[in-house]
Amino acid sequence: MPVQWVVSLKKPCAILAGNDRYAWHAIDACREVGIRVPEDVAILGVDNDVLLAEMVRPTLSSVMPDALSIGYVAAELLAELMKGKPAPAAPVLLPPEGVVTRHSTDVLAMDDRPPAVSDELQQSVGDEGGRDRQHQGERALQQQAAGHAEDAGYRRGQVG
Repeated sequence: MPVQWVVSLKKPCAILAGNDRYAWHAIDACREVGIRVPEDVAILGVDNDVLLAEMVRPTLSSVMPDALSIGYVAAELLAELMKGKPAPAAPVLLPPEGVVTRHSTDVLAMDDRPPAVSDELQQSVGDEGGRDRQHQGERALQQQAAGHAEDAGYRRGQVG
């Protein structure tokens, strides 16, 4: 059943599983039918079970609940109930500590439409000036990238 459901999803997409174990099953279902995680389906679990998240391939990104706050709030609510006070009318919602990002969601999502600049470049390529401007733009980008590489400690011809 999980395999058929995963196959039926419109790709690319993401799955938020109810816990890390269910997320692991989703990753296995994808692997079984050749669906790439995270390229076709990004998968996010809940609970941040570190052992499980690190064992599965690709490693599993997971929502890390704020267990300490959950415990304190639960104890306070229990104490209030034991004093005879009514239960809260609405669920008590607590935000998670955050998301621990691993490989199962490590994908860059982009709009596939070309940027507006590309239309301008395509129109100008027909004349020599356009080609010169295009080459100048390419050289400027290469110089900028080289500058960033040097700032990061990399030197031309050196590895490591």
